[in-house]
Amino acid sequence: MSNADENVFECEFHFSVWQLHSPSWHLLDCLSKNATLITHPAVWDEAKRNLLLKRSVWSAGLDYWRERIIQSMAIGPCPDVGLPSKEDPILAAVIASKADRLLTGDLKHFGHLYGRTLQGLLFVSPRLLSEEIVKLGWTGVGESSF
Repeated sequence: MSNADENVFECEFHFSVWQLHSPSWHLLDCLSKNATLITHPAVWDEAKRNLLLKRSVWSAGLDYWRERIIQSMAIGPCPDVGLPSKEDPILAAVIASKADRLLTGDLKHFGHLYGRTLQGLLFVSPRLLSEEIVKLGWTGVGESSF
């Protein structure tokens, strides 16, 4: 990843993304200044629903991120990579959107794919992506560990 023409597809929104100035918030903020962030509307809706149910005090973060994350309804075929069927539409959308990275903290479902590339898509955890962007010299990522 070297310039703003590359995309990152945010698959899963950890609660801390919505908390102003958390490590996850800083990671996405840095990415939003250096790359295009994309998500699927179903992922956004699920994150919003969970946030409002469990951490409504952080809901101000919704407006901040809504302006910075593109919602894509791209569709395409889904390769079989050992994901639960409920994750297939997400992976299909990621691939169809031509994203360069799939950023997810979902170790349970996507962990076996971390560091692997499939159809030009690199699967990354927040830690892997944080290390990559620090090496690139992008600003905005704090010293907090992920």
